[in-house]
Amino acid sequence: VYRALSPEIQYACIPLANSTHGSVIETFDLLRDSRWGNEVSICGETLLKIEHCLVVHKSSSRSTKPSEDRENDTIGSITAVISHEQALGQCTNWLATHLPKAKQIKTSSTSRAAQMISDGTILDDAEGGLVAAICSEICVHTYPNLTILTRNLQDRNDNQTRFIIARHDSATDSPVLTRTIDPSPHRLLLRTNIGEMPVHSLFERLASSRFWKGVRLERMDKRPCLSGSGPLWSNVYFFEFSIRPNDTPFSLKREVHQLQVDLELDESSVALLGTW
Repeated sequence: VYRALSPEIQYACIPLANSTHGSVIETFDLLRDSRWGNEVSICGETLLKIEHCLVVHKSSSRSTKPSEDRENDTIGSITAVISHEQALGQCTNWLATHLPKAKQIKTSSTSRAAQMISDGTILDDAEGGLVAAICSEICVHTYPNLTILTRNLQDRNDNQTRFIIARHDSATDSPVLTRTIDPSPHRLLLRTNIGEMPVHSLFERLASSRFWKGVRLERMDKRPCLSGSGPLWSNVYFFEFSIRPNDTPFSLKREVHQLQVDLELDESSVALLGTW
């Protein structure tokens, strides 16, 4: 989705974090890319309730037994489950209880897992057992040949995923996103590449920075530096701040510059990835 952002595809909805399984690693890896803060930025967010289903190919669940017995027999034949790492993590308890011996195979997305079952890419594993996918119910309506064995696999009924809305710099205002994008930003996300600076120095300088007069730290994440952008074992840090009501979006560039000065980093080492 991120790679598709362009003058033709101006907006994308990208998962940032889940309330059960935490940060979406792939997204933070993408946020290391130099396009962010230049031609792509974050302009909004939305929360979605996430409910997971266990699906198999329709040919795997044919039986003359009553529905409940048929589903139990089919689940008992499953020896592998495919899905995105986040979905597998969000369904840890259900998998441990009902499929404790099944292999868990990661895919690039839950929809890709459903597609692989649907088109027959993977139906049986090497042991001769069935392969099932964890995905949302909408996948059953999107891809043919799928049947739901059971619903609500997630460990928490209030399971939610937070999505950021990314915008290409060529984008025009979208009336569809009017309710999602706040014209008065109250969040901002910064990326810092500290190179060989000791981590304790980073936090000491952050603590004494005048940047704090307008913001409050809400969360922090880190990922290894991209090859060529820092020494081995160095990290890129992501700081998400809430903007205090008295601050204005017009002062953000000045404040970010002040933070860069306070951290004693060059301008390219601190990037504003978006405000919303």
